[in-house]
Amino acid sequence: MSFFSELHRRNVFRVAAAYVIISWLLIQAADILLPTFGAPEWVLKVMVLFIALGFIPAMIFSWIYELTPEGIKRESAIAADKSIAHHTGKRLDFITLAALVGVVVFVFVERNMDTEGAGDMAGLRGKAVQSMVRDDSERDRSVAILPFTTRSRNEDDAFFADGIHDDLLTLLAKIGSLKVISRTSVMEYRDTTKKIPEIARELNVANILEGSVQRSGKYVRINAQLIDAETDEHLWAEIFDRELTVENLFQVQLEIARAIANALQTELSPEEQARLEKPLTHDLQAYESYKRAVYQLDVLGYEDLNRAFKELEFALKRDPEFAAAWAELARAHMSQYWFRDSDPKNRDLAWEAIQKGRAIDPDLAQLDIAEGYYWYWGHRNYDRALEALSRAAEKLPNNGDLYAVMAWAQRRAGKFEEALEHVFMAYDRDPRNALIVASVGEIYMRLGDYETAGQYIDESLEIRANDGYAIGLKANIALETGSGLDVYRNIVENANLFDVTTVQNTWWAYVASGDYEQALEHADFGEFEETVSNGLYPAPMLRGLTHLYAGDEQSARAEFEQARAQLEARLRDEPDNAIVYRALCIVNGGLGLTGETIHACDAAIEFAVPDAIRMGLNRSDVARGLALAGETDRALDMIELYLREPGGPGPRRTALEPAFRDLREHPRFRELTGL
Repeated sequence: MSFFSELHRRNVFRVAAAYVIISWLLIQAADILLPTFGAPEWVLKVMVLFIALGFIPAMIFSWIYELTPEGIKRESAIAADKSIAHHTGKRLDFITLAALVGVVVFVFVERNMDTEGAGDMAGLRGKAVQSMVRDDSERDRSVAILPFTTRSRNEDDAFFADGIHDDLLTLLAKIGSLKVISRTSVMEYRDTTKKIPEIARELNVANILEGSVQRSGKYVRINAQLIDAETDEHLWAEIFDRELTVENLFQVQLEIARAIANALQTELSPEEQARLEKPLTHDLQAYESYKRAVYQLDVLGYEDLNRAFKELEFALKRDPEFAAAWAELARAHMSQYWFRDSDPKNRDLAWEAIQKGRAIDPDLAQLDIAEGYYWYWGHRNYDRALEALSRAAEKLPNNGDLYAVMAWAQRRAGKFEEALEHVFMAYDRDPRNALIVASVGEIYMRLGDYETAGQYIDESLEIRANDGYAIGLKANIALETGSGLDVYRNIVENANLFDVTTVQNTWWAYVASGDYEQALEHADFGEFEETVSNGLYPAPMLRGLTHLYAGDEQSARAEFEQARAQLEARLRDEPDNAIVYRALCIVNGGLGLTGETIHACDAAIEFAVPDAIRMGLNRSDVARGLALAGETDRALDMIELYLREPGGPGPRRTALEPAFRDLREHPRFRELTGL
């Protein structure tokens, strides 16, 4: 008998075939299931290695041994007439055939999921996810620029290095065929001990750029190296020694940007090339002040806008032709208007700055962004805002913050499906930005998908645990999914924050749960008493409501009268201010002034700005005032309106609202809230 015949008789070929097919199925199943359980990538690699190493031992085993009814025996110890190898072979044939059927089914299902799944994926979520899908060639052109290091302990030198890093991100954001991770997501990797592959995996990029900056007197050294995250291969590296001038800094940044584009095989369009080659200013001191202002607005937020104004005023005094500084000045004025002081003069100053910038550089993307904020925050003209922001997106296609602003504007316009698409574009470019991740969750919450919303809110809080916005969303999701008022209260109390969302949620949690003593202690919202985005909640009004809910009508009346006097004085100067009428609606309702309540409530609706989020809050406050005034049918009409729309409170929060206590047995209220 030949050697090959003996291999056949001993079923070695059959064992080999079964081993290969079953191993393939096991690997495919593991590839799908292991990520579900959070297993690291190395687990699958080790599994594949062990399976590959096991092939030869399996072949040797099948040659030496035979499976008999009495157990496993050496083949040499079995008489030829006692061998059942041919029966074992038939069983192996059956096992192999079954495994082949499994392979066919697996391939069929996988291909149908690939070809039909994307098309069948339900509407908005499918579109949002598809906005993040990139083929292999696009992923190869993805890059994260890690924060540049500096050996100096001087704070100015560290800030200088951050400015170089930030400018490089801005340059690369102009190249549409690249995917560039935004600043917020990469900054957490400053001084990290994580390896390049781990960082790349967390940011979903194929390449990492590392760099360092050393400044010495009138000279600067910039070192940069581009690394393939998978192979750890250096795709490009360079050291730049230059005299410290704005022109030299810009030229180095431009060279690095071009080198990255070349290394990742990206061709620049003539428009992209022209935008890359345009410097912002030629004055070093103006440039450094401008960078400090940008840092103030983008990183430190709106807590100290005066510092940003001072830096920009200095920059523009040094270089009045600094168009980007005019754009940032406009954005600072709009931030002042939106977050701090709704005096129209702030809005007008922003427009004046935009026009001055346009006269210098009418095509500058930063001016388009500033104009987007002007129309969005200043006039709630979402179409004009999105028109300006879309122009900016054509020039800065990798700016994650820009897509987020577009999503927020669309959300305010009530276009939640479109908002979801744009917020995912922001999330793709800025996956470690807690605000953007929470925004994904909020939009899903507005669309009624609480399960998905909760996943993104938890992801956001893993990035930044003390974020009042995300904590407020988490509390509302818990309430609307049946966790109860105690859980809601526990979430907002444990936040231990003082921000506009938390102060409102904390006071409401106390009055809704009947803890009126704590509610009175938290009835003064301080600097957050009035915001353009959330409304007006005077302390006397909140104290009046607390006393009213507690049954102390005399104390409530005294507080309401004080609040009424304040609000009516405001209306003499601002006769069409919707948020003042909105507060007055509640106050008059608390006083039982039916006619005055109806008038104030109608005016609150009439003068309300177009805003899907604020309109829901506006209608819920109007419903509270009408219910307190005993206008049951009008209150129920308003409740039905805001429950039908994504912007307002949900049915469970409505059911727990103390102002609606007298409505809770009403059949229509019970139907609306699901009581």
